[in-house]
Amino acid sequence: ADALTVTVASRAPLQAPDLFVEDNANVFFGAPQVTMAPGRHSASLRVAPDAALPQGVSLVSMPLTLTIVNGDHALGQKIVAPIAAHAAAPIAPARAKLPLGIAVLLALIGGFILNMMPCVLPVLSLKILGVISHGGGEQCIVRHSFLVTAAGILFSYLVLAGATIGLRELGHAVGWGMQFQQPLFLLFLVLLLTFFAANMWDLFAIRLPQWLADNLAGPYHPKLAGDFATGAFATLLATPCTAPFLGTAIGFALASGPLDILVIFAALGCGMALPYLVIALMPHFATSLPHPGAWMVYVRHALGLALGATALWLIWVLAAQISARSAFVILVCMAAIWGLLALRRRHPENYRLAFGIVAFMLLALGVTLSASLAAHAPAAVIEGGWQPFDESAIADDVARGQTVFVDVTADWCLTCKANEKFVLARADIRRRLFHAGVVPMQGDWTNPNAKIAAFLREYGRYGIPFNAVFGPGAPQGIVLPELLTSDSVIEALDKAEKAPQG
Repeated sequence: ADALTVTVASRAPLQAPDLFVEDNANVFFGAPQVTMAPGRHSASLRVAPDAALPQGVSLVSMPLTLTIVNGDHALGQKIVAPIAAHAAAPIAPARAKLPLGIAVLLALIGGFILNMMPCVLPVLSLKILGVISHGGGEQCIVRHSFLVTAAGILFSYLVLAGATIGLRELGHAVGWGMQFQQPLFLLFLVLLLTFFAANMWDLFAIRLPQWLADNLAGPYHPKLAGDFATGAFATLLATPCTAPFLGTAIGFALASGPLDILVIFAALGCGMALPYLVIALMPHFATSLPHPGAWMVYVRHALGLALGATALWLIWVLAAQISARSAFVILVCMAAIWGLLALRRRHPENYRLAFGIVAFMLLALGVTLSASLAAHAPAAVIEGGWQPFDESAIADDVARGQTVFVDVTADWCLTCKANEKFVLARADIRRRLFHAGVVPMQGDWTNPNAKIAAFLREYGRYGIPFNAVFGPGAPQGIVLPELLTSDSVIEALDKAEKAPQG
């Protein structure tokens, strides 16, 4: 057989069924040809390999994993025997659909928890400064400030929802935090962090355009523009994180229709904005703080260093996506921009020259990144005894009685790095993971990877961190929470290692 045909039937009319095929012979399949039956209650999906099969390999005997996606449903089955033996085998749903009300509640809780996740900690400096700057101030100004920051967060989530809907309608695969796989987006964040840090050191002022400021009443609007930008910035840095409850809500949204996506993302924004709304309702929490004074200069400088350190971390992530040499050029350009802003402050009469040099530096950054994107991304390096992720090998390992621990991570996922440092690197956990009978697999999602994305979709996940344990006692896998604990890892390993009785 030179092609695979799968027939799917549904009580409800089918929307746009799609088929994903994975194997263990490095055979890649193209998009399926879909033939819809009258009434759209059944469809035939025919998929063929992109190239000729290797010698001795046949589709009839090849172990396969089939995943059918249709709107908000995903069906999956692993076929480890000849396909003919499974011709009439039912395909079990991978994950039941939640009620919308439950998904909204989970999104609200997950959005609130995002404020405490490692990914959002870099922007904590802006939050702290926003609170202490209102010490002894007027309550109405505090209320306006925090309401505008909350509006910036909600607006940003609605923009993300619109972008997600648009990309999905165009046929692109979407996921939570996938923009961090794009070097251009990371460069934009590096620039943003550099200028925010320079602002903390009074080298650069963030103001509204003069024509807009002249048409707005009141003297406080430039500060409100900064408050709105702070909310949007916090949202951008939050997107690589998957907090508890958030993964389930995002999975629901991305497997649903446009309206559900909009509702869930709005709920996420409301949850993340909740602390700001609380202070807006009770502004005395901010106004009761000490009056701002000279001490705030030192606070601003310390928080500016925190933002600069975040920019350095993103440049390190860029090195894994483009090349170490190009990342070093970006680092030099960022340092030069910082130095030029400092020179401009000391010699304001030379601001035009400084502006021209900064523009030249930005152009050089664009050229450097374009040249790097034209080359291939560096290959992911798996260290520390981990094996590269290979979903097709999981079933074979489990069939031999082994336990498989899967860790999907990325350089830009700070929650993943926290899990690795504080849980997976513990001596007792490493003794369990790196001994005979356990296969530790690690998938690197720093750069786009279609196989990892399809694997996450099988379990209703569209973001990371993602950890799962497979074994004789759990052949379908035990999915662990986003924030790992040593107890949760050991409990899952114990359960997966126990072969079923009888």
